[in-house]
Amino acid sequence: ASRYTAKQTLFAKYGSWDFYKYSFALQSYLYNHQFETFDKLQDLIRANDVKNYDSYREALSNNTQLNAEYQTYMQQLIDNQDKYNVPQVTNDYLIQHAPKPLAEVKNEIVDVANIKDEKITKHESQFFNTFTVEGKYTGGTSKGESEDWKTMSKKVNQTLEQLSQKGWSGYKTVTAYFVNYRVNAANQFEYDIVFHGVATEEKEKTTTIVNMN
Repeated sequence: ASRYTAKQTLFAKYGSWDFYKYSFALQSYLYNHQFETFDKLQDLIRANDVKNYDSYREALSNNTQLNAEYQTYMQQLIDNQDKYNVPQVTNDYLIQHAPKPLAEVKNEIVDVANIKDEKITKHESQFFNTFTVEGKYTGGTSKGESEDWKTMSKKVNQTLEQLSQKGWSGYKTVTAYFVNYRVNAANQFEYDIVFHGVATEEKEKTTTIVNMN
C-alpha cells in the first residue's frame, strides 16, 4: 500500500494505527529538519488558535516540497530501523554497572553540561532504579529561537557523548531533553534540561528525592 502524503497525515482522523505511525513520522521530520514549522504548529495549538491553525495546516498540506521531503524521511527511517535503540530496553540497561553514588553522578553531569540550579531525583521501580538530573543551561547571545534550538541540540549531544566516554558504563544509558526556551535580560538563551539514566548507588546517603512507582 502507498504511504500517506503530508496532506493525508495533516488531515488524518483517529480510527486506525496508521494515524499514529504517520503522525509520528511527520512530527519527527519537522522537529529534526523544519523546526520553525514544528514550533509554529505547537504555538498555534497551545494558543488554541483554531482559525490560524487550520489555515497553516492547509498551506502545509499543499507544499509539494514538504511532502517530497517527508516521503524521503520515512524511507530513511525504514532503511535505518535496525540502527535505532530504545534506551529503556537496550542492553546498556541490562548489563551490570558498577555502583556509583548519585551525588557523584550529579556532580559529573553538572560539570560536563555546565548547568545551574541543579537537583537529582532517584526513581525506584520493580525493574530498574533510575535518576533524573534537572538544571538550567544558559547559552550565548540569542540568535533567535530556531538557531538557539540547533545550538542547544548540538550541546546536548556533545554532553551525552562526553559522558559516555567517562569510566562509568552507566553513562551509556543516559538520555536528555530540554524545554522552556527563554531569553534572559542579558540577551542569552536559556533552557531547562533533564538527564535520565540508570542508578546503581548502594547504601549511600544522599539528599535525593525518592519517588516510589
